[in-house]
Amino acid sequence: MRLEATCGPAKREAEQPSGCFCLGIQGNFYAALARYLRDTNPNADVTDLSPDANLFDLGLIDSLRMVELVIFVEDALACRIPVEKHPPRVFHSMRRIFDAFGRPVSP
Repeated sequence: MRLEATCGPAKREAEQPSGCFCLGIQGNFYAALARYLRDTNPNADVTDLSPDANLFDLGLIDSLRMVELVIFVEDALACRIPVEKHPPRVFHSMRRIFDAFGRPVSP
């Protein structure tokens, strides 16, 4: 499931449905990750999960679920994550995950 922006610069505001706003890859990633966390934690309340919420403190991710989270992120962002090169705190929130792996790499 590779994420893409739901609208690009070529799409004018007039072309957007009323009340709709454009979600870029970052917004789509947050929504997809929240869905994943909801699906894998059916008893957890993730309806108002903020991008900065600590996923470990909320009990949504633990050391056993970490591997599944990495696989989800690799699939969603179409990237390879060398986990050994990143401290665990990188995976503490949706924003930290996206900032570490969802941003284009400069040449």
